[in-house]
Amino acid sequence: MPLLVLANKQDISDVSSEKEISEVLGLARIKERDWAIFKCSGFTGAGLNEALDWVVEKLAPLLWNRLVRLYWYDINH
Repeated sequence: MPLLVLANKQDISDVSSEKEISEVLGLARIKERDWAIFKCSGFTGAGLNEALDWVVEKLAPLLWNRLVRLYWYDINH
């Protein structure tokens, strides 16, 4: 399962960088799943589309495989 980190408040000055956020959260230690940090602003909406596009891209194959398995089970039982 992918991990999406939204670095909010990017519309104001003096916010944490992606590198700082990664270090605080220990993201470099995560090897078993994809992860990404997206700078965004809940106020302006900047960066949210890109973040959601990324998570959909990562989840679509997982969901498709699960649907295929469910369909296969249904037609064979």
